[in-house]
Amino acid sequence: PMDMHVLSNLSPLEYLTEYAIICKRRQALYKLIFSKYDKERKNFLRQSQAVSGLKEIHLGSASDKELVAILKMLNLEDQFKIDFRFFCSIAAFSERVLARWVILPGGALTEKETIEKADFTNLSHKLEGVKITQNMHKVLFAL
Repeated sequence: PMDMHVLSNLSPLEYLTEYAIICKRRQALYKLIFSKYDKERKNFLRQSQAVSGLKEIHLGSASDKELVAILKMLNLEDQFKIDFRFFCSIAAFSERVLARWVILPGGALTEKETIEKADFTNLSHKLEGVKITQNMHKVLFAL
């Protein structure tokens, strides 16, 4: 966001849902997997179902421990109901984070789009005087 103080009123998941841009191709994949695990057709997943769906997105390369750690970064409790919009945000975030944790040697960063580089350049400086939660801090710096 242009006004960084907006972050003090958002949860990490609200931030991702509001500001992450997910391409149509990934949304289609996430919809297919979300629907597969929403067996009762209630339009939400419980944490265990979401973790199973995320494992499928990562082709089994992500462990339960890693995925639960990502959910904790987003302040998601065991009983939290995850709708499709949240699932998309969580899936996109998990792909970004796990690419750094698991796939890339030494946690090397992937090449970012120019606009993204501009948004996250000097992030520490941009956040001076802005009160955000520790988890929001982790999420922003994981991006």
